[in-house]
Amino acid sequence: MRILIVSSRLENKDKLVSVLDGLPVTTFAVPQIEQAIEVLSSGPIDLIFCEERVTDGFYRELLSAVHRHNLMIRFVLILCTGKWEECIEAMRLGVDDVLQCPLEPSDINLTLVRTMRDKNYANSAFRESPDCALGTLTPEYAGGIGKLRMHIRRPTAYSRRVDLLGD
Repeated sequence: MRILIVSSRLENKDKLVSVLDGLPVTTFAVPQIEQAIEVLSSGPIDLIFCEERVTDGFYRELLSAVHRHNLMIRFVLILCTGKWEECIEAMRLGVDDVLQCPLEPSDINLTLVRTMRDKNYANSAFRESPDCALGTLTPEYAGGIGKLRMHIRRPTAYSRRVDLLGD
């Protein structure tokens, strides 16, 4: 997974990098929108963490570039001002998620799990296990990184296990 961090605040960048450290991800951290757009043009990105305001502009400029090029990238706004009006406006503009400062590792991990799940749905990378049992409610593996695991229960006509990490 390739992750772009657009942050001019050192504490936000450090928190994100420390959570991502040791995970099988490639991380690009830049302090400006212009540099972020260059990274976007250099190769595929799966997830963007962007502060609402950085040194050379606002998140809206980067979000517009993502939409203009029809890129399917999960966009997470880091809300530092605490203005919920901005949060509502961001969701209306197409932001996928909003994290409020100070950043919490559990929120970052949940965002990573959602991104992995969405990416695997889009890539049709799910494999069904051969074991079947009619009319059961079986937990399905819905994503996870490291020790963080997420299980869901979904009623199905048969039992199936969904593997996202190839376990």
